[in-house]
Amino acid sequence: MDDNLSASPKYCSFVSSLIQHDLIDEYYVLANPAALGNGQQTFNPLKNELELKLVECKPFACGAVLVYYSRQQ
Repeated sequence: MDDNLSASPKYCSFVSSLIQHDLIDEYYVLANPAALGNGQQTFNPLKNELELKLVECKPFACGAVLVYYSRQQ
């Protein structure tokens, strides 16, 4: 799958299901620091720990950071 899925609430359980079935090879996470009070989990809790390696980390002047991880083979 070469499409991007956002971590909006409507996609969270779908993305978690893809992760649980080992169907995602690369993760791009855009972290934008903000104070949200209690906040929400981005993904449902996972049953198994992911083994990922950091490929790239790109900070932006606004404070956001794009982090690229790939699965360890």
